[in-house]
Amino acid sequence: MIAMMLRRTTSQRVLIGVVLGCVLLAVAVVLLRPRGPTDHQFAGPTELDDRELGVDVVVESVDAARQVARVRINTLAGATAVPAEGVALFTSIGSLPRIQVFPGSAVREVTADVPFATGDVVDYPFDRYGGDLIFVAVTDASTTAEQFLDRPAVPLVVRASNTAVGFSASGTITEVPTGFAPLEDLTLGMTRTPPVRHWVTAMMAIYWLVALGIVGVVLAVALRVRRWETLMLALTTSVLFALTGFRAAAPGTPPIGTFFDYASWFWAEGLVATCVVVLVVHYLATRREALGL
Repeated sequence: MIAMMLRRTTSQRVLIGVVLGCVLLAVAVVLLRPRGPTDHQFAGPTELDDRELGVDVVVESVDAARQVARVRINTLAGATAVPAEGVALFTSIGSLPRIQVFPGSAVREVTADVPFATGDVVDYPFDRYGGDLIFVAVTDASTTAEQFLDRPAVPLVVRASNTAVGFSASGTITEVPTGFAPLEDLTLGMTRTPPVRHWVTAMMAIYWLVALGIVGVVLAVALRVRRWETLMLALTTSVLFALTGFRAAAPGTPPIGTFFDYASWFWAEGLVATCVVVLVVHYLATRREALGL
């Protein structure tokens, strides 16, 4: 009777501990949730003068496999920034060499893919990307790339912000003086956010813990410290396939062959597959009496 009461008390304590843990986790999530609007701008001034043409560069998404960033470019003209003949805004983006801005069009919005000059997805989740965007604006919207050297420059203000999920952005905007018109050079840098890096690091630790746990179980069976049980073979085989499904939890769906794979997934799959073979060989090479069947 006393033993039953002690066991019941222990079960109740465990249940209370689990409930309290869930409550504390829920409170932590509520306290750590974002509060209010978040300013995603990371470079450039916040205000625009009436004589200036504003260029807002918004990083919407990052395709790490292709090493490009999807950006949205908005042009906001000040009250007196655009003359009657319009403004030609030239960029260093190959698919978007010129943007035409005309009087009366307060906002002009275009999207384009910007290739990164540095960075490789192979370093996932510690990959970093960088590149440059150059802008220059001159009068007359019909101006071509061969003619803009002869056109008067338009004061230009570049601002940059980031809305890409899973990436943090940084950058600087530098005005490069030239003989015809000043260039605005946006140096862009993108990295994985801390939650992404932390979770992927935790995934690598989980892979190793699960794989080493399976190795320990198989060694105990092979060295006859534990009895043979068919469920062990079923467990090891199911883990072998479950590890592949668990990889889908990696944020950003990285391609196979990254640092994440070589540091954890490939090792875990290899160890667990070896354990399956060891269990099968042990079963076939051991007499029935020795297996305890």
